[in-house]
Formats: sequence, structure tokens, C-alpha cells
Amino acid sequence: LAQQVGAAGAGLAVLSGAPRGSFTGFLADWTSAAGGRLVRWEPFDQTALRLASRRIFGRDEVPSHDFAKAKYIVSFGADFLDAWGPTVEHQRGFAESHGFSREGGMAKHVYFAPRASLTALNADEWHGITPGSEASLALAMAGVLLGERGLTAPAGAPSVSAEQAAAATGLKA
Repeated sequence: LAQQVGAAGAGLAVLSGAPRGSFTGFLADWTSAAGGRLVRWEPFDQTALRLASRRIFGRDEVPSHDFAKAKYIVSFGADFLDAWGPTVEHQRGFAESHGFSREGGMAKHVYFAPRASLTALNADEWHGITPGSEASLALAMAGVLLGERGLTAPAGAPSVSAEQAAAATGLKA
């Protein structure tokens, strides 16, 4: 195998469905050093997330979040410690940001989701909400934050009041 890989040079392609992280970095470095290229595919395409990333960040990829640098984490149903995105990378970053020995203090984590998942159980605050109501809650919170700053949402942006979000989520306004 080593002889065939060495002889392949630029004809070498390594196919991988592994998520972003240290193993994928190793594969990319190893393949490049051998003269080839790493070809990645995503078994779960996550088209909507990729489209949002392209529209917001100009990058057609699933974003990776640096939880290690977070000071305050608010998650709306994204079970980032168990089943959402590159979980090992998220777990490492969360452990760093949520550690008591962290310089500058421990990050606070608030989670809104219908199920008591691994992410919910590790949150400083978990609020059980009605399934599918995460967007209403996020929009209502954005509206409150904009209002507190004397700002308004862009024209055409959806608007949800705190009362509407309360009715949707089962939480108090």
C-alpha cells in the first residue's frame, strides 16, 4: 500500500466522510504530503445550514463554532454537545469555556429545547419549550434586544412579540 500511495502522487485521492476536526486535519496533511488531495463529503448534507452560511458569511460550508472563546452561550434547540455539528470539537470548546479554572470566569450556558438532552443537562439553565417553537423565541428575543437599544429590525424581517413567543413556547413572556 505504501508503494502504491507513493507512486500515485497527484493521482492520489483520499475520500472521507469524517467531520471537521483533528482526524480530518491529519488526513488532509498526510494526503497533501503524499502529493494527493483529500475529498470530503457530508453524509448528512445539511443544505439549509450551508445555504444560511453562504448568505450570511459568504462561505458554502457548515460553520464550526468556537465555544472555547464564548462568554455567554444561548442555544435554541441546537444539541451541540450530543448530536449537532462537530460534537467532539464542540465538547472540547465547551469544556474549556465552562471550566472553573478559565481566566476571566466561566461562560454561562442557557439552552432552550423540548428535550433534556446532554446539552440541556450541561446547561446552567435549561428551559423546556414546545417542539418547533425555537424560531419564535429567538425572533422575540432579537426584537426585545433591538428595542432595548433603540433599534428596529430590517424591513421585511419577521417579527414575533414576547406574548406570541410565550404562547408558542409555553414559557412566560
